Amino acid sequence: MHNRFWIRATTISTNSFQRRFLASWEHYLKGTAQQAEDRSCSHICTVSSYLKVRRQTIGVMPSLAFFQIEMDKALLKDGGRKSSLEVEMDIVGGHNMT
Repeated sequence: MHNRFWIRATTISTNSFQRRFLASWEHYLKGTAQQAEDRSCSHICTVSSYLKVRRQTIGVMPSLAFFQIEMDKALLKDGGRKSSLEVEMDIVGGHNMT
């Protein structure tokens, strides 16, 4: 399934999109592995450490890459946009804390 997805994605996307998607997917997988390790060790996270991992495991960035396919490269490098995304992910991730 993943192989077919990637073959189709590469036929309609740019190299820069593919790099962004793979980088965000790698962060997602690393975050998921960290979350699994924390759970297996019964590690209790601080709010800060929870949000750091949750930003990776929420899946926003890999999904967002598809909306950025046609976006101007200058906008993608804007630091303000990155911080607002982190705030938004904290809000979404925070719903799991209550």
